[in-house]
Amino acid sequence: MKKIFLIFVSCLIISACSSNDEDKIQENALLKEKLMGTWKYDGYYEDVPNPNPVPSEAENFYSASNDEEITYYTDTFAVSTLNEPTYNGNYTISNDSLLSHNNETLGKIFSRNETRLIISHLSGYSAARYSKVTN
Repeated sequence: MKKIFLIFVSCLIISACSSNDEDKIQENALLKEKLMGTWKYDGYYEDVPNPNPVPSEAENFYSASNDEEITYYTDTFAVSTLNEPTYNGNYTISNDSLLSHNNETLGKIFSRNETRLIISHLSGYSAARYSKVTN
């Protein structure tokens, strides 16, 4: 009887995972893979509805290079300013695309292609833009 109960509970747990959950996990794994490399801070967008829509290249964008670069590895990151190490640690991407550095939420990744990374700030209507430097 115990074996039948354990088999039933195991089947119930396995079937409880929806395909949407699995899809999100796969999307985040792909996003994490594409995030790897070095990104240079370009500037920021102001008055951008958070998190959508993705701003156009010219819409409310302010160029502001601070010579900051973030390099993402498999599970870790390193930030440097003027080629000097600033800080590093672990990063995570949640199922809803929230990017966290050392368990502190940085923002939501709401645009990412081969050359641009846009991270919206959760505290307001702004977003940071980074350009890919190296893979």
